[in-house]
Amino acid sequence: MRPTLHHRQQSVQAPQKSKMLEASNLQNASSLPMCSGCGTYITDDMKALQCDRCQSTDTWKCVDCLHLSPEVYDQLVSDVSCSLRWFCECCNKSVIASSSTSSTRNDDRVDSLISLVEKLMDKFESLGAKYHEEASTTLDAITKNTEKLVEKMNNMEKCCEIFPLLCLMCG
Repeated sequence: MRPTLHHRQQSVQAPQKSKMLEASNLQNASSLPMCSGCGTYITDDMKALQCDRCQSTDTWKCVDCLHLSPEVYDQLVSDVSCSLRWFCECCNKSVIASSSTSSTRNDDRVDSLISLVEKLMDKFESLGAKYHEEASTTLDAITKNTEKLVEKMNNMEKCCEIFPLLCLMCG
């Protein structure tokens, strides 16, 4: 869904900004929004934008107060891929405050994740050291037992050389 710039322009003609409305239009003037910058009534032939957030009737601004050329305005409102938004001063402050708050929350979350990863790495290293020590101790015990067995086998061989008859009886 394409974000929309809320605009009052219904045709792409040059703006007809007039601070004086014709007498016949004076009765309709109370229903027309006014530019919050200069107080000009925003008629259907005016190039103006309404706040995309609150869409309040008193948050319109004409292109002159927005410092937009009519050409840029026409390009913005006619471009279907345009994702620009215009916010009134109040909404702009709110959007900026909420984005900095969510940015702070995201920073806090990242810090928490980093802390958690660091704790996990410490635990992993501790377990690695513990298992390395246990494996080393077990390997030492196996080596000692193997050496004892080799010594016993060597002694048995010597006995067999000395007492060959006994070896035949044992075997």
